[in-house]
Amino acid sequence: MTRGWTNREKEELLKLAVTATSKKLPLKSVFENFGKKHNRKGDSVRNFYYAVLSESKLRGEPIDGIEKIDIEMFSQKEIVNFMSSIMNQCASGSTVRGSIMKLTKNKTKMLRYQNKYRNLVKDQSPIIYSIMEKQKISGRYFDPFKKVVVEIAEAPLMVLVSDDKLKLRREADSLSDRIDLMNDQRYYEKSPRKVTI
Repeated sequence: MTRGWTNREKEELLKLAVTATSKKLPLKSVFENFGKKHNRKGDSVRNFYYAVLSESKLRGEPIDGIEKIDIEMFSQKEIVNFMSSIMNQCASGSTVRGSIMKLTKNKTKMLRYQNKYRNLVKDQSPIIYSIMEKQKISGRYFDPFKKVVVEIAEAPLMVLVSDDKLKLRREADSLSDRIDLMNDQRYYEKSPRKVTI
């Protein structure tokens, strides 16, 4: 999360944040000024700042002079559920923003989900590919990378619920093919052969 940042930048940013907090100044101005000085966007600085706080919280090492901030992390289950919901709504014709708004009904939560959605798409998360594969079964899926709804001409008839069922189906198909092959071989063995000289 903090790749591309030096320890010197980290220390400088934290020092500025502590100073601003003690003077009751908004952190937004710290992020913007720091960004200008270091040729970075204010939002990137903000994200870095909260990543540093999050890492220190995970390590159990609070940063002196900075108020304790509750950073709410997404669970894996939450990510899958909200991405599935958004992508299903988009496959039905909704916009990403409209889907997120319908899902959250709260501006603060909406921004949080919107940022998470964008990060997952930017990082090409395997979760997205998994959801697209599940949507393909219905004959229509939303591709967030290309930002399009894809229609599949012929949707599969069987709906698979789990990987285990898919494995069993493949095994059954393989056995069926082997039985057909064995029957074909028996047929050719029993049929008279013609020999031409």
